[in-house]
Amino acid sequence: MLIILFSILILLLIIIFNLKIDFKKNKSLKEESEKIEPIIVSITKYDINILRKINNSNILGIIILIKNLEIEDLETLIIEIKKIVKRKIIIALDEEREETYSIFYSKDFKVYPSYVGEKGSSEYAKKIALSRATALKRIGVNMLISPICNIDFYMKKNIFSFDEYLASSLIYYTVLAYKSADMIVALKYFPKYSEDTIVEYDNNIDNIKTFNAGIKANADIVLISKNKNLFNYFYCLLSKQFNFNKLTMTYYINNKKDLEDNTINIISEEIFMKNNYNIKINNINRKLEELIKSL
Repeated sequence: MLIILFSILILLLIIIFNLKIDFKKNKSLKEESEKIEPIIVSITKYDINILRKINNSNILGIIILIKNLEIEDLETLIIEIKKIVKRKIIIALDEEREETYSIFYSKDFKVYPSYVGEKGSSEYAKKIALSRATALKRIGVNMLISPICNIDFYMKKNIFSFDEYLASSLIYYTVLAYKSADMIVALKYFPKYSEDTIVEYDNNIDNIKTFNAGIKANADIVLISKNKNLFNYFYCLLSKQFNFNKLTMTYYINNKKDLEDNTINIISEEIFMKNNYNIKINNINRKLEELIKSL
């Protein structure tokens, strides 16, 4: 009898211990989820469970990062997204993916920014940008994470030119064309594609003219390099030296204290599905709220 009672007691202690661990884990996840808002989720595959969870949350948008999408596939995907996510939401396309440059032409002719740069024509840049933005807007894309404003980038085809003056001109007219098609425009990556150290502002810094050109053309958002230790420094640099007072965006920063209030955080679908993000609508910045309402 004593052995049975002892066994029951041990079992109860184990259950209580596990319950305490689960409680702490859930509390930690809840606290973490409340720290990083507002959020856009990047998706690399079609998953109905991800879309259902987005619909049941206050997640602000989706970045489509699915490979090898032709425009017909993209249109079908957006139709499916809208069937499940039944509210206004940002649907963004990250044009760093090479296949997006064939989105409205034949598969054999991809109009990369480098090709536009070789033409060296602002009129041609406007024509290509307007054609692309109009086609994408028609099927439901409402934000482009483009153009890349760096003049030193690992995908050479995806930048206009190594010449800062030419690149700045083409970026300016590209953003103007995107905006004329009612696209939300996010420039990237500020201040450089990969930046691990603080860079003092001076007139010789790379990308000063290119980012300034995109900002002057009324870009809505600037994507800041994903370095949480330097994020606030870059944010201040952007606002003070470029007079940029709109929205910023960054990747995978998991603590609200590392972000400014005007910043959208991008997370992967894996991170999103592992956490319960309880975004509070009344915490969303007014500028972002106006952006969502305009969709």
